[in-house]
Amino acid sequence: MKLAKSISVLLLVFTLLNCSKSDDKDVAPNPTGNITENFGNLVARDFIGQVINESSEPIEGVEIKIGASTQFTNSDGIFYIRNAEVFEKFAYVTAKKSGFINGSRTVVPSAGETDIKITMLTANVQATIESGSSSNVSLSNGAKVSFDGNFKTEAGAAYTGSVKVLMHHLDPADKTTFQKMPGSLMAENSSGAQRILETYGMMNIELQDATGNKLQIVNPATIEMPINNEQMSTAPTSIPLWYFDEIAGYWKEEGSATKVGNKYVGTVNHFSWWNCDAQFPTITLSIRVMNSQQVFMSNLQVVIKRNTPIGSQSGYGYTNSSGQISGLVPANEVLTVLIYYNGGGTCSTASELLYTQQIGPLSANTTLPTIVVQPPSATEAPFTTIIQGTVVNCNNENIINGTARLAVASSVSYVPIVNGVFQFSWLSCSSEPRPFSIRCTAVGVVSVATSQGMLNNGSVDLGILQVCDVVIDPVDPVDPVDPPQPDGSFLDLDQNTYTYVAIGQQTWMQQNLNVSRYSDGAVIPQVSDPTQWASLTTGAWCYYSNNDAAGTTYGKLYNWYAVAGIHDNDPNTPNKTLAPTGWHVPTDAEWTTLTDFLGGVAVAGGKMKTPSNWQAPNAGATNSSGFTAIPGGYRDFNGTYSSNGALANWWSSSEFDAASAWSRNVYYLGPNASRVSAKKARGFSIRCIKD
Repeated sequence: MKLAKSISVLLLVFTLLNCSKSDDKDVAPNPTGNITENFGNLVARDFIGQVINESSEPIEGVEIKIGASTQFTNSDGIFYIRNAEVFEKFAYVTAKKSGFINGSRTVVPSAGETDIKITMLTANVQATIESGSSSNVSLSNGAKVSFDGNFKTEAGAAYTGSVKVLMHHLDPADKTTFQKMPGSLMAENSSGAQRILETYGMMNIELQDATGNKLQIVNPATIEMPINNEQMSTAPTSIPLWYFDEIAGYWKEEGSATKVGNKYVGTVNHFSWWNCDAQFPTITLSIRVMNSQQVFMSNLQVVIKRNTPIGSQSGYGYTNSSGQISGLVPANEVLTVLIYYNGGGTCSTASELLYTQQIGPLSANTTLPTIVVQPPSATEAPFTTIIQGTVVNCNNENIINGTARLAVASSVSYVPIVNGVFQFSWLSCSSEPRPFSIRCTAVGVVSVATSQGMLNNGSVDLGILQVCDVVIDPVDPVDPVDPPQPDGSFLDLDQNTYTYVAIGQQTWMQQNLNVSRYSDGAVIPQVSDPTQWASLTTGAWCYYSNNDAAGTTYGKLYNWYAVAGIHDNDPNTPNKTLAPTGWHVPTDAEWTTLTDFLGGVAVAGGKMKTPSNWQAPNAGATNSSGFTAIPGGYRDFNGTYSSNGALANWWSSSEFDAASAWSRNVYYLGPNASRVSAKKARGFSIRCIKD
């Protein structure tokens, strides 16, 4: 969407959240600090959003976390997460994918679904420097960082060798800064008070070793941020520095920078996102938008400006399907609300502004009266087309969990499919009929439903759209007393027999892996001694409690180094393959496909667990999927054993970081299937999936 040019100084973001359980590290957003008392109670909220790259192209397979919920974006870069547990006034969404800098957004969630857009920055290496000598790395706009040559690992050990420097600078004058920055500009100052920030520029700096492991500086480094020309006259001589806390989800004040010529110069003690910002006390502003026919308008861009001499843009968000948006704005300031068409790029620069209103100063949380959008002049009129349809599966049953994507020219919007029904309220600055296209997707479904039509300043009913190969209807699950039967069997190198079963579009082994050799015949060592186990960085296996009989029922427990095929300590040696020929250890994404197919993480575990073999109460166990999960327990990274009969853990082939990898587990106390990052030295079971 083309917007009128405006200096983006104060970023007041309307935002949102997602996360997952972890037993080894706090990978789930877990805000701590004085301002958390402002977040309110925990509530269940719905979130829909899209992730794009810097060229505005959708990114598929981005891991989105909100509260205790995890989902991956579809081929349109869209995610839809229902009933995520977040705070009433604070939700934190994180977006991760290899090859990109971690993205995130924080929002004040709406009672309906909250709409969010994230632009992820490519993880390009700006320069490679060497430890032991001082160096500078600069960007073409004058942003610069100076190093003294001393570096350390994330664990604090001294590091020597090459250092890759990833570096980005975001200019407040760039309207895309809002979508590229992490979180929002909600912050906690050095006194522990909640603030909203006005940015004079921000930088992301990440350091990596040759293999991509993160590094940090030992001693303070100097950063230089260019000041935009339009801000020079109001830029203070000294300004606070703020860093983005990726665990808490907001900025924290640490140090200050000094104005030197046309730059701010300061020192920092660690690297993440850094920001030069003025600060303001906050209130929450809530807005709802409808047209003159009292139809609530979705996907309209809402901008808030603080009334300063240079007309500082304050950030923006998009109305949800109920026409709602909420966010933090500065208290006790005169503000201007601006609403823009979602006209698909056909509006002229002069007419793209739909509505404007001055409000404030506001000293308390405020809900404005419903805004009825009116054009800025009598010669213009907003034209509304209502587009709706119903999405069903192959059995003509309404889709339970899905999204609809609407494209008009270069503009894209999306809404959730609720009980099979979707509806768009598309507002345009032109009455001219224009083509649109619709794509509908559902969780756990490979195919998509498509349709098209013409905007008509009226109503378009697309009728029934069908997506086939739906994996399971959570309302009417597979008969629990008659699980799918094995499709066949095969042998591993040790002549162990495995049966397998088709679940959706995947084929899974029904037993835990029990092989003692890699696929080329090389032996994987059995390690019983706990001290030796704890020190391993190469592949190994064991039986639970070193009891050979456990292998007959539960298979072997492997550390993650065996999954990766790391069989010696020479980094130049090619890794081996653990899984039998024609099979592989599933990726984290393949595990997610399975649990989505089975109705989501809240219920998938029950459909995977056998009704017998488990400790009571074995809640929800039906094995309706035929996966046949049994509780093999695990070996901890210190060599001790735990939870046989109560817990099943399986590795994925996907790393979380240098010390941890993603896994899945199911537990005797509930029907859930949890996604967990675990230390690679742990001993977990393995289930393989067919190539």
